[in-house]
Amino acid sequence: MTDSGAPELHYRLHRIALHDAELTQDKHTTKIAPQRPATMFGFRKTLDIVTVFHKASSPASVRVVNLLKQVSANAAAGATEDQASDHSVQTSPKTSRADFELNITEDPPTADQVKTILEYVGKSKIPSIIKGASTEQDALKKFQQNAEVFQRPVTVDWNNGKAVSGESESEILKMINALSNEKS
Repeated sequence: MTDSGAPELHYRLHRIALHDAELTQDKHTTKIAPQRPATMFGFRKTLDIVTVFHKASSPASVRVVNLLKQVSANAAAGATEDQASDHSVQTSPKTSRADFELNITEDPPTADQVKTILEYVGKSKIPSIIKGASTEQDALKKFQQNAEVFQRPVTVDWNNGKAVSGESESEILKMINALSNEKS
């Protein structure tokens, strides 16, 4: 993406789509958002949004969800500590993670979300997102014909334009750790 405003536009479109999906498909969506303390002026910082497209019958998907729930809980617990006396960020920057809002959904993504995810992963990883596809057009066509070709789990960081397909713990943690590096 060459347009520097494109990730923000994708994020806004995704938020609208997520909001609509949550209103109509409430039983299939779980939101885990740690409470953030207000800043000096009373405004809350916006949390990055990480979505897991989950399939409950998939052991790999269950492992990804459990990993992200644990990471999210640890990040939220770390954010509530007395940070004035906490020097762990200086002594161990790799262990600190930014808070993020975790959305876990069993609903398939929208066509627009699939297009965005394909842009995030790049051409070489399209087959890991849409079974049997090799190009973006082919992937979108296959997805429109049958949403089941979308291979779960897929973990998406909408704010920073990144996605990981499958259960690669190291890739998922790398993406989540990048949240804290970009917030610093």
